[in-house]
Amino acid sequence: MMLLGGDQQSALVGQQCFDRGQMKNTFGTGQFLLLNTGKEMIMSDKGLLTTVGYKMGIDDPVTYAIE
Repeated sequence: MMLLGGDQQSALVGQQCFDRGQMKNTFGTGQFLLLNTGKEMIMSDKGLLTTVGYKMGIDDPVTYAIE
């Protein structure tokens, strides 16, 4: 097992937000909302950050999120 992820990405997986449209709000030193956008990398024109949400296995596709 190998994991490389930040607080927000780990929370997205930990709360089982595996479907497109699901989101997770993380509170800590800041507040972050990640929205699962599925296999599509959506570029925001409103200043939001597009990021990798997770990738479960070496042969699995990347799932993206907007933060």
